[in-house]
Amino acid sequence: MKDFIKTGCIICSVFLIFLLLMEWIPSNIHISTSASSENSPIYCGDRQNPRIAITFDTENTAKYLPDILDVLDTYNISATFFITGKWLDNYPEETRQLVDSGHELGNHGNNHIAMNQLSEEECRDEIIRLHKKTEELTGFQMTFFRCPFSSFNNTVIKVAAECGYQTVEWTCDSMDWKIKNAKVIARLLCKDPNLGNGTIIRMHVDTPFAAPALKIIIPKLKERGYEIVPLSQIL
Repeated sequence: MKDFIKTGCIICSVFLIFLLLMEWIPSNIHISTSASSENSPIYCGDRQNPRIAITFDTENTAKYLPDILDVLDTYNISATFFITGKWLDNYPEETRQLVDSGHELGNHGNNHIAMNQLSEEECRDEIIRLHKKTEELTGFQMTFFRCPFSSFNNTVIKVAAECGYQTVEWTCDSMDWKIKNAKVIARLLCKDPNLGNGTIIRMHVDTPFAAPALKIIIPKLKERGYEIVPLSQIL
């Protein structure tokens, strides 16, 4: 009987550890389908200088963009916004505003779909179609590509490079797409062990928690001596 109880305790402990690992892994590890380091995205910038880039992914709405821009403007910070074709089509004025305000634009795919499921030609069309639309609307020449859902493989990276793009992911995910509390977002990000020189932070435009989190994050980063710059200045 004692052996049975002991075995049951061991099984329960292993199961609990498994559940904890499953909760931790998705938010801290980037799953890559790339076969070699030569065809991997960029996850971090120059580690020699105390500079950090804040990047934003767009998809569904621009409702919270004014609040985000107000915070960035308050601290005189230029960020990098990865736009989709749908977002550009729905918010052309906001897209122009980003460029006019001194922010960078990045390519997040015309249709925001899993790129690793596409052929070379389809990948190229996803990138080039949005590139042309953005250039025609704003005159801005995008050079950074971020795969929707981090769905890259060797083909995606290769095609992006042939289109004149560096494929860029992130060092630290703010988790503002998941966590519904600005203070928690800021606290976890500032405690992230990967945070340091050359860090690329990912945030999102379509969440109400991004702007209030930035009000906490930016002063803390500045207190630590970091300069917050566009992505192009750390790559």
